[in-house]
Amino acid sequence: MQGASALEGVLEQVDGPVEVLAVWEPVLPTDLLPPGTRTLKRLRDPRVWQVWDRSHVMSDAMRAGMTAHPSKIWLNARRRGSRPEGVLWDAVALFPPDARWEDTLPAPAFLDGDVVDVTDAVAERLQKMLHP
Repeated sequence: MQGASALEGVLEQVDGPVEVLAVWEPVLPTDLLPPGTRTLKRLRDPRVWQVWDRSHVMSDAMRAGMTAHPSKIWLNARRRGSRPEGVLWDAVALFPPDARWEDTLPAPAFLDGDVVDVTDAVAERLQKMLHP
C-alpha cells in the first residue's frame, strides 16, 4: 500500500498524457480478497485504472513479453523469490508512448521496484518520456 501512495506522489508531479494501470494481485497466501476502498483511494489520480488480478494474468503477460524480448531488463529481480515462475510484484513498468501490445506485451523501457524505492527514477523517466 505504501507503493500506491508513493506512486500517487509521483503522479502529482507529472503533467501530461500518462495512463497508469495499477494491478493489485495476491502475492502472499493471506491475499485472498481484492483491495478495499481505503486502499484504492491511495491512487486518486484520474489517469489511474486499478484492477484486481486474482489469476496473475498481467504478471504472466509480463513474463511472456520478457521471454519474447530477452535481455531488455532482468525481470526475475521483481518476481517473488527471484524465480522466473514467481509472481511479479511491487514493481513499476514504463512503456514508451508508441509501445503496442500485439502478440506479447512489449518490453518495458523501465522496470524496477520496490515502488517506494524508485519513485525518483520513475518521475525522472516519465518527464523524459513526456518532454524529450
